Amino acid sequence: MRLPFTIILSLLWGAFLCSGCGFVQDSNVSARVTDASMSSSMPAETFLLRPTPIPVLPPNTQIAGVEVGGLKVEIAREKLAAKLALLERPLEIRAGKASLALRPVDLKLRVPLDKMLAEARSAAAQTKSIHIPLRVEFDAEALRHHLTWLAQQVEVSPTLRVVQQNGAPQFVAQPGAWLDVAAASQQLTKYLQNPYTNRRLTLELQPHPQASKVALAQLREQLKTLVTKWPGIAGLHFVDLKSGETIDYNANTVFSGASVMKIAILLQSYLGLPQFDAAEEGFLRNMIVDSDNLAANRMLAESVKGFGTEDALVGALQMTETMQQLGLQHTYQYLPYEGFEYLVNVRNLPIKRGPPTEGSPPFTEADPVLRTTPAEMGRLLFLIEQCRQGKGELLKRFGANLTPARCQEMLDRLAQNGDQKRMVSGLPKGIRVEHKSGWVDDMQADVGIVRSPGGDFLISLFLYQDVEYLNDDLACPTFADFSRLIYSAYNPTATNDQ
Repeated sequence: MRLPFTIILSLLWGAFLCSGCGFVQDSNVSARVTDASMSSSMPAETFLLRPTPIPVLPPNTQIAGVEVGGLKVEIAREKLAAKLALLERPLEIRAGKASLALRPVDLKLRVPLDKMLAEARSAAAQTKSIHIPLRVEFDAEALRHHLTWLAQQVEVSPTLRVVQQNGAPQFVAQPGAWLDVAAASQQLTKYLQNPYTNRRLTLELQPHPQASKVALAQLREQLKTLVTKWPGIAGLHFVDLKSGETIDYNANTVFSGASVMKIAILLQSYLGLPQFDAAEEGFLRNMIVDSDNLAANRMLAESVKGFGTEDALVGALQMTETMQQLGLQHTYQYLPYEGFEYLVNVRNLPIKRGPPTEGSPPFTEADPVLRTTPAEMGRLLFLIEQCRQGKGELLKRFGANLTPARCQEMLDRLAQNGDQKRMVSGLPKGIRVEHKSGWVDDMQADVGIVRSPGGDFLISLFLYQDVEYLNDDLACPTFADFSRLIYSAYNPTATNDQ
């Protein structure tokens, strides 16, 4: 009995399957089945039998930096899992003096191996060399939560404090620091993509913005320390040029005017002369830069279109009247510099004198014909500064010959003052100071505007001592102590000292 061809084929296939799964037949060997009983007129049929291949990764495949090309998927998975087991270790994060140990479970961290393997297999047809980077999945919100806690532990607010420098107070800034959580999250996210890195990561702290300038009350307290330390009478008038706030100690005490009065002479020269010729330019320079008294007398005379000492007296009295109009009642010059011998002894001219005591206590042995106070001389310089800005009383009263540009010119001249021993010596090099200093036997003074990075301010400081001669070795360092202290209030020196 002949069996149908389809039945014979089914029996042969069943026998093949029963011979054992996983059988691998050489590709050059073919199983041919011929139905000998079939009619010779029917062509023979031939079949090539192959088992289902076990999946392997394409050659030149690298996943997370691990070579897995040609490996079965499961073997590749085991190799990757072994290599990436490093990610199971805790990660120590340091910031400042604090640290945080992060475990993978804290971040719900996992590595999607199956996704990476599938990505490698899908890329096989597109490239000869396959590189799949490490993929790490974690809870970003959990990471931010832990970093926020760390940030709270390390944040340090900037502070201002007073230190003693050579026996004088000075403000210093203790810098602050903070952890930028957003930047730290980005840094840590990148760090987690490399399992072979050190499991200890240090996060850099960001510097806090510098603390605001010293409060006026703090500055007032420290200035009082310097005022009371002076072995005599110290008069101070301070102005914050932005806010207009002031600090005064003995600011209405009357002192000898000395050469600080040349600020008033400078203003009077501008009021009397709409422009200066070459000779007058020279007199102005010598008066401010070198503090030349005869050049000051010459400008007093020039301001009233005069020439000699008698005209200088007229100019001084007219300047005194200007000061009175501005409300500076204790600022006057009744005699030109070095003019007593000629005007009194030779010309027998009557010279007005101030009272024995004037202004507010404490009292000094002030020059009877040349006087001012810290507050009034500071006020005069402040009016010139206002004029420079296009406002204030000088423009209202004397706008015919004054303009903001001419007031700026006055300040530019004061910035050329050659005296570096007093106020300027307490300031960093390169700081612009528009000032005029002066001194007599028992008194020294310096009045000026300091332009600093942290803000502009005005100092009018007078030092008196009941002695025959006030030595520079005592007075000059004291001026430096005052200017350095005030400058440090606007520009605290950074320090890491605890």
